[in-house]
This record gives sequence, C-alpha cells and structure tokens, in this order.
Amino acid sequence: MIHQTPATGNREQRIRDAERNLFAAVGADVDEFFLTLPRTGLRVRVLSHGQGPAVVLLHGVTENAAIWAPLFANLRHFRLLAVDLPGHGLSDPATFRRGQVREHARQLIDDILDA
Repeated sequence: MIHQTPATGNREQRIRDAERNLFAAVGADVDEFFLTLPRTGLRVRVLSHGQGPAVVLLHGVTENAAIWAPLFANLRHFRLLAVDLPGHGLSDPATFRRGQVREHARQLIDDILDA
C-alpha cells in the first residue's frame, strides 16, 4: 500500500473545509484567531464561540479544537475557547522531549492561559 502525503496548503484547506461543514451541521458560528504564546513562542489557533464567562477547551492527543463542535451549539451562554494544541490542527508543530511531557504540558497550559 502506498501512502501519499498531501501538500501543506492542501492539508490546511482540507481541515478548513471539514470544519466549515462540521460547524454548519451543528449550527455553530465559530470565529478563529491565533495566539503567539509568550514563553514558548509557539503560535496556536483558537476557535471561539458564544458569549459569557470564558471556558478554555483543550483536546487530547491526535485530535484538534473542532472536536468540541457539538458543545458549541449547546453552551451558547459561555464563551468557548477551543485551542488547537501545538502539533495539532492549524497550530505550530512542537517537539516533545522524552520524559518531559508532563512538564511541557504544564508550561503549555500556563502559557495559553497567560496569553
């Protein structure tokens, strides 16, 4: 079996197309913005939906911020901020050092909340 890797631009467009269809299916009007994290210098994408008290949503491994789309339509009285963690979705890639994942995650969450 031969696996082909699509060009980066094509990958981004496929992500955006899939998310647009997903958000339309759940009836969510989603805004997007990017943050440059102060400590790491990484650029992360944030999907924003709703108004009210802010709730930061962080996904698990191999997922991206769009995983939270079903909540967007149901929690409209909150400002949901779903972050594409580094190495996922449309955020910058990240390198993890073996044995330092927990510390890296702690620093990353602090960085996101500070931003």
